[in-house]
Amino acid sequence: MRNRLPVLIAFIIVCIVVILAFLLRSATDHPPEKVENAQEITRDTRLAAGLKHSLFIDSKGRLWTWGDSRYRNRSSATPVKVADNACVAAAGDASRTSFYIDCNGTLYGWGDSQAGQIGLFSDTPVIEPMPIMSDIRAIAPGYDTPFAIDTSSTLWTWGKPNPSRGEEMPGEETGGNTDEPQKVMDLVKRVSSSATHTLALREDRSLWVWGKNDSGALATGSRIAQNRPYKANIAALESRPVVKLATKNLASFAVTDDGNLYVWGFANASLPGRRYTTLEPKTLPVRVGFVNNVADIVVGEAGALILKKDGSVWAYGIGPVTETVDGNWTKPVHLMDDVVEIATGPRHALALKKDGTVWSWGENDAGQLGDGTTCNRLTPVQVRFPSP
Repeated sequence: MRNRLPVLIAFIIVCIVVILAFLLRSATDHPPEKVENAQEITRDTRLAAGLKHSLFIDSKGRLWTWGDSRYRNRSSATPVKVADNACVAAAGDASRTSFYIDCNGTLYGWGDSQAGQIGLFSDTPVIEPMPIMSDIRAIAPGYDTPFAIDTSSTLWTWGKPNPSRGEEMPGEETGGNTDEPQKVMDLVKRVSSSATHTLALREDRSLWVWGKNDSGALATGSRIAQNRPYKANIAALESRPVVKLATKNLASFAVTDDGNLYVWGFANASLPGRRYTTLEPKTLPVRVGFVNNVADIVVGEAGALILKKDGSVWAYGIGPVTETVDGNWTKPVHLMDDVVEIATGPRHALALKKDGTVWSWGENDAGQLGDGTTCNRLTPVQVRFPSP
């Protein structure tokens, strides 16, 4: 019995060690609990077209830029790699400003920042990405007035004091440029902003609006400006969830989950076959009848691109993005098929196809089409990425 005691003690010790190791492994096998209501970063915005530049995040999370994005203070007519581990890209259409969110939720920016739009004031371009905020899942560049949504669904803004940032008194811009993000509101799911106004879709499906309203772009049924978030009248959408928002100066667009497109304000190009000068602004959303099965809409300086759920891309309006030069009439043009994402700047556009190739068309004076030239293109050309 005396000889068995050490063996028994050793056996008990081994059992205790095994049990503790099992419990420790079980605890580490489970991921940590997430903060309630926190939303993860998703790689669903991989294309961005800016003023004179373009951005793309490939399937490996590599961020590329071309054109004049101020990156390293050199323009390039073919893509140059900027960063790894990127999940969301965005580009300013008022200046050469670029943003991306890495897959850990950190928002970075580079380019022009005279108004503090990349989180600091600089009279010269910032030529390398610098961190602006953490725990961010969405970014809308605005008109040098960025808006960011964090992982707790709080909306923040900074940069230029456009009407879209908010006013103390209707019609009077107050304050100045700021490089410090300011809280706007909570429970925000999507945001889109122009120089004149902002749309914020909340998690309860309500739409909140503010800014100038001369055209009725706030969907309030009037043309009275709103200097703070105001609940829009979107009864015309019949409670259908909004999946996409878009804005341009004095005009607003929304896509619902059933594939319908709604417009209000000076969204004149939404009515093909009508002369531009005869169209009255809409102060409430109106469903566009000429197109259905819509997945997304992006708007440029004088035209718009529509991505349908079947992967086809349609353009309407005027200018190089739509292959149209007649300023009095609009007619939808079928451009290409097998597309999964679209983007447009003021005067050039991008499309990502199912096979992973990126296509571009429009103006190209800074190499923003990425085809190795500075020649304008009325029809899509393939972006030329460096060989692996």
